[in-house]
Amino acid sequence: MECRYFADSDYDNIVKWWKFWRFPAPSLSMLSNIGIIVSEGDVDIACGWLYVTNSSMCLVEFIVSNPEVRDKDLRHLAITGLINELTLSAIELGYEYAYTSLTNKNLQNKYKDCGFLEGSINCTEYIKKL
Repeated sequence: MECRYFADSDYDNIVKWWKFWRFPAPSLSMLSNIGIIVSEGDVDIACGWLYVTNSSMCLVEFIVSNPEVRDKDLRHLAITGLINELTLSAIELGYEYAYTSLTNKNLQNKYKDCGFLEGSINCTEYIKKL
């Protein structure tokens, strides 16, 4: 598997993935400039973003996978590889903690496979467009 940086030209394709998984696609302007796509050959499998902060904590967010990749083992490897790649990038940038917020049980399990610990339970997110 290979990793590459997300480009704005990838956005329309990634939006299709979010729609398939019934997740409201964030606007392109909401996405961090540190986005990574994991591919196998010429097939993009998973994508996610690292958000930097001015504290010792960063955010790993908006992980999504290509629904056309039916091989669950391949998709699992791509997603966990992506999470690990994003956290390695965070370590290289000097972060001590990585945070995320999830509702999807399968994705929660993948984060746990990558060493994340469960924090808050039954928490609701609120977002305000400014």
